[in-house]
Amino acid sequence: MKLPSQWLAERILRRRDPADPAVRTACGQTAGWLGAGLNLLLAAAKFLAGALSGSLAMTGDALNNLTDAGSSVVTLAGFRVAGHAADKEHPFGHGRAEYVSGFVVSLFILLVAFELGRDSVAKLFAPTGVTLTWPAVALLGASVLVKGWMWRFNAALGRQLDSEALRATAEDSLSDCAATLAVLLGAWLSAGGWVRMDAAAGLGVALFIAWTGVKAARETLDPLLGR
Repeated sequence: MKLPSQWLAERILRRRDPADPAVRTACGQTAGWLGAGLNLLLAAAKFLAGALSGSLAMTGDALNNLTDAGSSVVTLAGFRVAGHAADKEHPFGHGRAEYVSGFVVSLFILLVAFELGRDSVAKLFAPTGVTLTWPAVALLGASVLVKGWMWRFNAALGRQLDSEALRATAEDSLSDCAATLAVLLGAWLSAGGWVRMDAAAGLGVALFIAWTGVKAARETLDPLLGR
């Protein structure tokens, strides 16, 4: 039985030739618009959760989703440029623009990791309390489910298109699932009296996001450098 994410990925491709630049552009743009919309919704939900609980880690997680929405727009632009035909100045076509967009996505990931890590270290030395509410827990739980679905969808479509940009997006979605679970655990411990755990969770999330960004950057730089 096919998962909904795999079914949708196959439905978008519709048995067309994945090597056709026009097909790759159309599929990449569909994935990009879908990612941008879902990430904007998740960012709004997590900002609300952070406001309800007073959790820095939740707010940082929201910023991560907001950055992911921007990354989706970058991926859209990369697929559009990659789909252009060869011309006099680019006799081999524009296919590497797709790798460039994947590299830009990895830079977004690293930027978020730095900002969240800096704020988390500051809060370790000046901790504040966290009030964990059921609405905040529900919002974060729903976020994990949505990001898990996005991971499977982008991985399935990236596999069919052999797209490094979509693979990088899938890795980012998977890291977001782990990050949100860590944020939820840190908020729960902080609300229980371990006041520095929210900042510690934020720092752990920052390190995990940074690792994901470095990995994504390496995987997109290799083909750009001629692999």
